[in-house]
Amino acid sequence: MAGVPGRGPDAGWHNRGVGAAACPSHMVSPGAAAWRAPLASVRGSRGCVSGEFASRRLRDPCCRLRIDRRLPVTGVIEGLSHVTFIVRDLERTASFLLDIFDAEEIYSSGDATFSISREKFFLIGGVWIAIMEGESSAERTYNHIAFKIPDEQFDSYLERVRVHGIDILENRSRVKGEGRSIYFYDHDNHLFELHTGTLEQRLERYGEGLGP
Repeated sequence: MAGVPGRGPDAGWHNRGVGAAACPSHMVSPGAAAWRAPLASVRGSRGCVSGEFASRRLRDPCCRLRIDRRLPVTGVIEGLSHVTFIVRDLERTASFLLDIFDAEEIYSSGDATFSISREKFFLIGGVWIAIMEGESSAERTYNHIAFKIPDEQFDSYLERVRVHGIDILENRSRVKGEGRSIYFYDHDNHLFELHTGTLEQRLERYGEGLGP
């Protein structure tokens, strides 16, 4: 089998003893051998490595979990830091966030910018939201951010959105038990969702299968 370049200083691949016909998923570069030493276990389909190292896992016909790169775990993600939106009009977007999401404005740069353009910071449900002045996207996609709302306030939030005269999407098909949603675009083609369900409810419902 032709060698596959490694990520370290050593080129080629070292066979882990799974036979000459093994796919590259089962081979690691010699330079990565030292990284494997702390692995507590070797698991996965057909001997694929998993354990203490973060891995990119890709599906292929030969191996269910393909390891393309290994990175030592040096820390822990503490949570979401912030979400940034590029908008044409800071004040219009500020009004949008304040009226619909009960956002709290905590910073406005004015013309004394520290970043790449004028900006404002908000807190929405404890999440730091930043808006920066610039050219927004000309295309609309399904990429979106969703905020949790109480189910009993669904109609109230729907009216808040309607007052702003923005585009509200027809809701996608749903199965009973996964919660209700309001999808709407802001003035800069960012898609937002107000959702009544939780992750636990979604997983429980999906676990029941595709029945009614």
